[in-house]
Amino acid sequence: MKKSILACIFTAFFCTLAISQNLKKDIELKFGPAFKINKKTNLLDIIPLDNGEFITIEVYGRSGNGDFEFIHFNTNMQELNRGRIELKVDDEMHRYEQLIYENGDLYLFTSLGNSKEDYSRLYFQKIDLKTLSTNKIITQVDEAYSKKGYSPFSLTFSPDKSKMLVYKVNSGDRKEKISYGVKVLDVTSNFTELWKQDLESDYSDELEDIEKIRVSNEGDIYLLSIQYKEKRRAKKDGEANYIYMLKEYSKDGDRVNQFPISLQGEFITDMTIGLNGNNEIVCTGFYSTIGTYGIKGCYYMLLDAKTKTIKKESKKEFSFDFLTANLSERKTKKAEKRKEKGKDIELANYILGDIVLREDGGVIQVAECYYITSTSYTDGNGMRHTSYQHHFDDLIVISISPSGDIDWTRKIRKSQTAPDSYNKYASYHLKVNGDKMYFFHNGNAENLLLGEKEAVKGWTLGKKGCGIITEITSEGYMRNDIFIDVAGYGLITYIRNSTNFDNNEVMFFGTYKKTNKYFKVILPGD
Repeated sequence: MKKSILACIFTAFFCTLAISQNLKKDIELKFGPAFKINKKTNLLDIIPLDNGEFITIEVYGRSGNGDFEFIHFNTNMQELNRGRIELKVDDEMHRYEQLIYENGDLYLFTSLGNSKEDYSRLYFQKIDLKTLSTNKIITQVDEAYSKKGYSPFSLTFSPDKSKMLVYKVNSGDRKEKISYGVKVLDVTSNFTELWKQDLESDYSDELEDIEKIRVSNEGDIYLLSIQYKEKRRAKKDGEANYIYMLKEYSKDGDRVNQFPISLQGEFITDMTIGLNGNNEIVCTGFYSTIGTYGIKGCYYMLLDAKTKTIKKESKKEFSFDFLTANLSERKTKKAEKRKEKGKDIELANYILGDIVLREDGGVIQVAECYYITSTSYTDGNGMRHTSYQHHFDDLIVISISPSGDIDWTRKIRKSQTAPDSYNKYASYHLKVNGDKMYFFHNGNAENLLLGEKEAVKGWTLGKKGCGIITEITSEGYMRNDIFIDVAGYGLITYIRNSTNFDNNEVMFFGTYKKTNKYFKVILPGD
């Protein structure tokens, strides 16, 4: 991607939505045939195959425990075959973990928890692509102590997809030291074990949070955690009462390194790590001068993976224009008064999402405004009921140059409120296509007509609901459009089940009332 700051084009570090910025004409939609779905099933995943075909996996039962059904679709999104697999041991149902396509074969990873003995085991088995059935050979990968209904396993891949990390946490007393384990598998060799290690932290579960874990192409592991000093609180004497700790575990078992990460005089409010192809660790995130919930700016750090020396480091405070972008006039005036009094202006409730490692060494950092609210009431029988609403609001997109400078920052305006059962429609999906990024989310068509200081309209499942696509170029140019809507296409998309193909296609599942279809969005390019 190119390095550029468009100060002469963008008078502030934001860009408001504008209707129909000619993006719709640059994309193509292809729809599969309509089909019926079993209301007892839940779509878990869409897995692309090498030839443009794809496999979907559904589970009977909303909890993720039940029989699995695999459906094979051709390039026209027409069903070719389906197979159903029952996975039950001693009346305990397997829980879905992941379906992986590798070298023409399908591998199903599941976990099984025993409610009587408080343990959970991770398994995988091969699925025949032609028959969508199993040969009944199931291999145990790992075992961990866990409470009923809780899966202690996390699966992640190296940047080149050749290694898979199985990470587990043994649940227990929060006051005891954290017990966890790592195991690295060779994806290219039928998931054979390369190395494993059982570990124990110096901190209890009360005083340490495991934030991120990554595995390199060579099989080394990097774990990022937050460690609190003495008590679990954000501040002590006005200073941060915690540090971020980066730990390295080598595949040879002879190297365990720790590297503390902090910003003098600032609170790191969120951090993520990534591994690039140059044996370097990328650390990015947000910082605050007030506490742990706000963000005042972003920071960037590049570490040598071998020596842990800092090769590049920078931080940048967000401009007042960016912090108040898209706020109402009343809220903007309130922020101006705070600024005049010398008080800090910060954004709240943002969490890090995707991190894109650019080919030129730069980084794209994405964050989403997310928080939960609850409503409680007492019925006529004296029973207390509580419901929870998940809020997924604006996105922040930040471009960091190879030298560590902030090229540009952008906001994508949206407002989504959803109960647990509707989370599949919420949040966003990202596709990187060449030197452009495409963000997809369900929104309100009226938002494309809003002025800079007008309030964002909430997303709806009704006829005003639509799918919005936002294109951002490497230089920060941004345009938005509707890619699908209920009024024109009769579909609303499951954003969380969207899947990127290796080419310029994105697969979606759309539904509305009794209509169900798979469809592709074909982006500009080859």
